[in-house]
Amino acid sequence: MVKHKKRVLVTGANGQLGSEMRKIAKKFPKKDFIFVDKEEMPLESKHAINDFLNKSNLDIIISAGAYT
Repeated sequence: MVKHKKRVLVTGANGQLGSEMRKIAKKFPKKDFIFVDKEEMPLESKHAINDFLNKSNLDIIISAGAYT
């Protein structure tokens, strides 16, 4: 049985927290990070979120998006 990398979605990719997470992601080679911002997955659109999640086969979701 081949073990797959855990797929980790990080929302708010271009924000302060998301940018820092992107910097340290390379320290975790056993994880497959996917960074998205509001252009790829607008958090105010339930339809867009459902479409994205249904296509992505994720193991972990980290919500780093915020309104400042």
